[in-house]
Amino acid sequence: MINAPGDGPSLIGSGWRVNEVSLRSFADARFAGVKDMRIYRQVGKEIVLAQNNSLVREYEGRWPDDSKKTSYLVACLGAGSIRVSVTLTTDQGCFQKDRPFFLKMLASARIHSTVANN
Repeated sequence: MINAPGDGPSLIGSGWRVNEVSLRSFADARFAGVKDMRIYRQVGKEIVLAQNNSLVREYEGRWPDDSKKTSYLVACLGAGSIRVSVTLTTDQGCFQKDRPFFLKMLASARIHSTVANN
């Protein structure tokens, strides 16, 4: 987990070794988890980052008792038997201003083959 000072963005990544689970199935399960939270609604369509084939969805919503809406970006990527979910949470102003940077950062994510093939 990486948190910027103050109200800056928060970046969290989690990885799993899963046999015989496609990236599509993994991503669908991850996105269903966001829907089950009932806080966020999807904004726009899912995108695929060509650089690493990440499946990405953007969400927005407001946590109970928060005064501002937040943006929640979920990216799923995979290599070999490894599946990774990376989430970025920040306020909507920061997200809109830095969206190109956030997507470029996610597009540069890699799963090293020494991990993915073991």
